[in-house]
Amino acid sequence: MIKKIDLNKQGLKAFFYNFFIIWNLLIIILLIFLNIYFSSDKIKKVDAKKEIPQEWGQFKIKWKSNSKYQRIGTKVFSIATEAMNSDKIRDIVTLSLDGILASLNGKNGYTLFKVNLPISPCTHIKIIPKPFRRILIGSTNGNIICISSSGKKIWELKGVSKVFSIGVARKNKEFNILANFSVDLRFINLLKGKFEQYINSFKNPLFSEILTYDFNNDKNDDAIVGDTESIYCIDGLTGNILWRKKLKYLYAGKFSIITDNNSDIFLLVPLYNGKIIVLNKSGIDVWEYEINERLVNAPVVFKNKKNQYCFVQSTIQGSIICFNFEKRKKLWVREALSSSSVKMGMCDFNYDDVPEIVTIDKYGKLSIIRSDNGNIIDTLSVLENPQFENIISNIVIDDIDNDGNFEIVIASDKGNVYVYTYVVVTKHKFWKILLNKKRRWNLYGGNINGNFKFN
Repeated sequence: MIKKIDLNKQGLKAFFYNFFIIWNLLIIILLIFLNIYFSSDKIKKVDAKKEIPQEWGQFKIKWKSNSKYQRIGTKVFSIATEAMNSDKIRDIVTLSLDGILASLNGKNGYTLFKVNLPISPCTHIKIIPKPFRRILIGSTNGNIICISSSGKKIWELKGVSKVFSIGVARKNKEFNILANFSVDLRFINLLKGKFEQYINSFKNPLFSEILTYDFNNDKNDDAIVGDTESIYCIDGLTGNILWRKKLKYLYAGKFSIITDNNSDIFLLVPLYNGKIIVLNKSGIDVWEYEINERLVNAPVVFKNKKNQYCFVQSTIQGSIICFNFEKRKKLWVREALSSSSVKMGMCDFNYDDVPEIVTIDKYGKLSIIRSDNGNIIDTLSVLENPQFENIISNIVIDDIDNDGNFEIVIASDKGNVYVYTYVVVTKHKFWKILLNKKRRWNLYGGNINGNFKFN
């Protein structure tokens, strides 16, 4: 007997079977595509000219010093904040090119002291925190002066050449002062005001900033310095050269420290020819990236939402580039709106544990930028007439009046100091204040190197 086959039923089964196979293949292909799309680090370019600020909050000016009456000097180029007294207010210490050192009350801007220094022009300022509370000033003629928190001179040293930078390091549970002259590096006893050690075995004149960190794990901070062709790591206890790395285009002379999730230490070195070099703590190359714009400022380091270490680098043309250090990838590029380079700082204004980037250019444009995508949050023009007044100082972000909000401190070449706050009220801020989780921008070893911590 011949069995009759229902072709319609068999064809229908084959159709559904093939449809099921094809559907599953499409789902697999879609999942693979989505995984590649979301896991890839795409480089985002932000066009500042077409961008609309998100405006999370509002800029508010706390106070502005009046150069007409306070006369804290012209061309205020270096500012720092520190609790110089016992009133829980962090004072603002300013230094001008014409040799005027001033201390302003962080809460209201009143002048606490003003000193006409016998050394001019000055090169920079460095503050030793409590319990010492000392102010160190270097000059182009080789002098270093130590000033007390009340503005009185404690000691003065005469060096051999221009003081390029002063570093503060831990040594035997005390502070060790390092002075970078063009011909040598010197260790200074803070309390006695005397040179204790000379290091002059460098190949070329020194000119860089001093970065301090314990690279060899002996509980004493070592020093990173640079000349025109090499970077040196100096043992903070013995003064011996731990390692030397030859590099060209070291005209920036500024460095930053970054770590990874394995707690390994690395040195970020921006070069004037537009290249970033990353060295491990032994001075060996581990990574480099070509930016193709001249670099003069130190990178600023932060952690993203995934707890990965990242950093942002600004260029002399004003562009800002963000890198994921853990993945060795460039994340986004923010093109310059003006031809001015920017000074950078970081602060978590909305308390979501992801810091925002704060920038200021010489024309007084203050900007807050998202660190995760480079988008602008808000902007403010600080200067009324940028044709006659420019911002030349570094930028400091700190809760100077102890009110729970962070202040942005900048100074101009007309001797004006501006203090702004950016107020953002969010659920993150409410709970962080309720739990008393307060954060401050830290200066490790006295160096503004971009690393920040939660206190």
